[in-house]
Amino acid sequence: MFHYLFNRCTSANRSNKVLVLISAFALGFLLIRMIYTQSFRFAFLPWNLFLAFIPYCIARLIQNKERLITKIELYGLLAIWWLFLPNAPYIITDLVHLKLSSYQTVWLDMLIIYLFSMAGLLFGFKSLKITAHIVANHWGKKFHTIFVNLAILSCGFGIYLGRIERLNSWDLIIHPFTNMQHIVGLFVRYETIRNAWSFSLMLGLFLLALYHIFNLFASYEYQEESI
Repeated sequence: MFHYLFNRCTSANRSNKVLVLISAFALGFLLIRMIYTQSFRFAFLPWNLFLAFIPYCIARLIQNKERLITKIELYGLLAIWWLFLPNAPYIITDLVHLKLSSYQTVWLDMLIIYLFSMAGLLFGFKSLKITAHIVANHWGKKFHTIFVNLAILSCGFGIYLGRIERLNSWDLIIHPFTNMQHIVGLFVRYETIRNAWSFSLMLGLFLLALYHIFNLFASYEYQEESI
């Protein structure tokens, strides 16, 4: 199911419909849970999905205005896109909230988080495909693979900052110097450097493998449809 949706997202004519559809499913199941349990405990998920939607919007903006914006504007938009990109796969870590679920709702809660995670990943992967294509157009195809791998691996550290250090993209914009000092300190203090590197690297490699697997399935299905 994942690679089928990802393949559909590689088509510009279908991507919006698929992303809206998977998001609607996620929101629909969340609404069912709220009605069933009379609880708003997972009400934060739509906000997380909105944050995952931001890099996709920025990527679409760059794509539509690519020939109209200056180099400086392009660099600025790519920097903002990169800053918000970890929000897309971040929803995966919301699985940690399942420990608070009751036996009666744990399977529904798991399904809801899976749906939101799927939507977030698709928003992130699609935005990455768009921006990587733009990078290839401006700096050559040799930078395409480097850009993709660095962007995904950096998501691992971005998720660490959000889940463990409780920082978000807005914090880095509003208080850049204070938070940059805090981030640098993570790689200086002995008590944090091991956790920061291991968490970031393992999650980054997981996302990298996931992206390339989805991309591989998408290319196979495209070849089969062309036969």
